Amino acid sequence: MTAMSPLRISLSYFLSTALVSFIMQVVVFAITVMYFNLQDKLIVTANMLLSLLVVTIVNTAFATMFSLVIV
Repeated sequence: MTAMSPLRISLSYFLSTALVSFIMQVVVFAITVMYFNLQDKLIVTANMLLSLLVVTIVNTAFATMFSLVIV
């Protein structure tokens, strides 16, 4: 139906899925940090945020690749 190659279509699916997954993880993380800050007075430092951001990006990539393999 489209003039795009199958590789380009798969890549666009991968990137859109990864972007949505990353945004969802960041939103849930922000809500969780706010909750723990209110309940337990937990403070997340900049170093923690940076390392958690790296973990989130890696997790997003692997989860997206895994879901593409299964589907």
